[in-house]
Formats: sequence, C-alpha cells, structure tokens
Amino acid sequence: MTAIVLLLLMLLAHIVEDFHLQGKMADMKQKIWWLKQTDDPRYRYDYIPVLILHGIEWAVCVSIPVFFYTGFEPSAGYVLMACVMAAIHSIVDHMKCNELCINLVTDQAIHMVQIVVLFAMAIA
Repeated sequence: MTAIVLLLLMLLAHIVEDFHLQGKMADMKQKIWWLKQTDDPRYRYDYIPVLILHGIEWAVCVSIPVFFYTGFEPSAGYVLMACVMAAIHSIVDHMKCNELCINLVTDQAIHMVQIVVLFAMAIA
C-alpha cells in the first residue's frame, strides 16, 4: 500500500464512521437528547460516555488502514497518539453538539488535522 492510498483510506474511514456508522450515537452524544428523554437527574451526564465511546470508535476506524499499512504492528507512539486523538475527537464533538461553540466546518477541519497527524505518524 502506498502512502497516498493510506491517506485516502483514512479519509474514507473518517467519512463512513462520522456520517454513516454513528447511528443512535449521533443523538445520544447530545445533552439535549437526554433532556428530552427524561427529567431524571441521574441521566444528566449520560452523554459523556457516549462522546468518549464515539471518540474511541472514530480513532479505531481511522486506524484500520494503518494496521494494514504497518502489517498490524503500529508503533507504540502511534497507539498512544490514537488514544489522544480519541479524546480530542470527543472534546471537539462536545464543542459542536453541546456547547454549540463551533460549527460543522470547524469540527471537520479539526478532524482532518487529526487524520493528517495520525497519517504522518503512521508513515514515519
């Protein structure tokens, strides 16, 4: 696999995961969705684990091409950075979905930067 194919597959994995695979997670990572379901205060922070799980899901999905590229042996540094990127992805989605302080363009621009960083680490 060439580096450009790796990058294209990572971008494709991002698009598929962020826009097609999220399913119910797209709703559940929003604070407002939980408020509409119930006024029980026990559920007021249930959007947080969903955001975290979505971030992990995204990091794994965009890393699948890297696993093939590296012969299923990504560096320890790459794995650590993928974990950091999962956290960043969760925070960015929270900023868009709950804080409403960034729009979809900014959200996706940040995710593209994340992919470029992970790509650079994979080919290094």
